[in-house]
Amino acid sequence: MKVAMWGVGIIILGIFGIFLISLFGNITVTNQQDYTAMTNTVEAAMYDSIDIAKYRAGFCICTAKAKTLDHATEKEKWIFTSRDQYEINELIDGNCVNTDATKSCEKLEGEYIINKKIFAESLVRRFSESVKGNSDYQLIINDIIEYPPKASVTIKSKNTSDIDNGEYTIVNEINSLIEVK
Repeated sequence: MKVAMWGVGIIILGIFGIFLISLFGNITVTNQQDYTAMTNTVEAAMYDSIDIAKYRAGFCICTAKAKTLDHATEKEKWIFTSRDQYEINELIDGNCVNTDATKSCEKLEGEYIINKKIFAESLVRRFSESVKGNSDYQLIINDIIEYPPKASVTIKSKNTSDIDNGEYTIVNEINSLIEVK
């Protein structure tokens, strides 16, 4: 009888091990699939939303912030930390028109700028096409900065475990920039 109980205990332990492997394997595979889908769709949406007309013709950026010296390139440039620090204006007859005396304006040509609306639409469309339908997804666009092109996106996926019908939420976040050489 003693040996039989050991056998039953080993079988129960084996079943519990298979349960844990199945549960955590599903979580890690789902997380990897969601993360890969998120990175690919954010990158593609950023490339979709590049405003080619403003890249070619240029745009006017006005700010009260002073330029700082970039030691890597030995050039002066602006370093912005939020969208509130500058204003993007259209060019009028190919020139910047400054309406605020407290801000300095400069024409930028050959610089990438993204369109917020196109980015959001492209991200939602691409992400919905690339994920499975067995999870509930919440797509949160935390921030979009047009210049320099930056997007911050959070994706929450609520999944249901097949074994014990438990729910768990996986949160993935990405901050993406467009940089070219």
